[in-house]
Amino acid sequence: MLQIKTIRNRLDNPTLFDDEVNAALRDGWTLKKRTVLRPIGQSESVYMHTMLYAELEKEVADDDAE
Repeated sequence: MLQIKTIRNRLDNPTLFDDEVNAALRDGWTLKKRTVLRPIGQSESVYMHTMLYAELEKEVADDDAE
């Protein structure tokens, strides 16, 4: 069975993001996408952060999946 994992963190905290992605890679996950997500639009009352985003996947045996 294929499992997916999503990691995201604010752009102003790249070290924590990279640490999380690297830990997932060491645990057998495969990186499928890594990108920067920019807010589409912002109002004066709400501020959205630019985010680092990663998609990973891993194939696991059916009896290991929970």
